[in-house]
Amino acid sequence: MRSGGCVSAAPSSAGWGVGASWALRAVGAICVLRALVLVASGLAGASIEVTKAHGEHYSVYEQAYLSGSCLYVLAFLSAVPVFLVWIYRARARQRWFAAMTPSGAEEEISPIDAVIVWFIPALNLFLPYTKVEELFRDEGQRPTDLNLHLPVWWGTFVASSVIGVFTLFGTRLGESSGIAGVVLWAQILQEALLAISAFLAGRFVEEFERRTALRSLESIF
Repeated sequence: MRSGGCVSAAPSSAGWGVGASWALRAVGAICVLRALVLVASGLAGASIEVTKAHGEHYSVYEQAYLSGSCLYVLAFLSAVPVFLVWIYRARARQRWFAAMTPSGAEEEISPIDAVIVWFIPALNLFLPYTKVEELFRDEGQRPTDLNLHLPVWWGTFVASSVIGVFTLFGTRLGESSGIAGVVLWAQILQEALLAISAFLAGRFVEEFERRTALRSLESIF
């Protein structure tokens, strides 16, 4: 019940959830492809340089990696805003249901906070994880619920980010430092961890929508 005695419909996150789930899985699939290209180049003893002097030709591995990188950027730029809109609307939906109860619990649910925490330096190392935990805790649990593996999701995401910093500086040091091979395999690990994180994120988005659909049915009957 809202002001004026009108009953408004609960906000829906279903459409955004489908988009976020597929976009995140696309990111994961592209990371797998990039990891395979890096593995192939490593086994072949070929290095991958993304920048070349004018007139130099790219190897087949470099072409494949650059193509994958372009696809990754497109998928990532699509997944991030769709995911953030999804989590905002998911929390808004929970706030709507909380407002239907006399407990006043809606004051503890802030949709905008679930988005802002991703952009706060240092705090975004753990706050996004706690917000996603709250999202599922407020939704409640049922015997049919699937295991979300949230610690694995967040652990692989943070680990891939840390490794990404190492590979960035390692690449700048160049081959003269003798760490080019280490950097290559670190990049492979980074891609693998990011793929796991993206697949798990897509999975928990899908699982949340399944749970909230059941909740809607329960509210009817």
